[in-house]
Amino acid sequence: GGSHDSSSDIDECSNSIKFTTPKEKKGKIKSKEAKKDASQDNNEQLDHTCDADVLCKECSENYYKTKRKCDWLRCILCQMWLHEDCTIFDTFCVDCSRRNRSIDK
Repeated sequence: GGSHDSSSDIDECSNSIKFTTPKEKKGKIKSKEAKKDASQDNNEQLDHTCDADVLCKECSENYYKTKRKCDWLRCILCQMWLHEDCTIFDTFCVDCSRRNRSIDK
């Protein structure tokens, strides 16, 4: 019967482990309660895309200082931003549209 005794020791150890895990969970719950922080996180994510000054690839005007009321588009190839007025294409900047044409040929 010695093996049974050792298994009961293991049970005691596992019980002590179970006592420590709820404490950790309580710590996580606190972060969920702070919903105000979560909304700030969302703002930070938006800021990451705006960290670099967003300039129009064609006219170099800053997104935040522009006085134009037109929409901005993002080129699907180079990922650069530009005024809708600065390109005749919906999905490309002028440079990438030229490259695309040369690739097609």
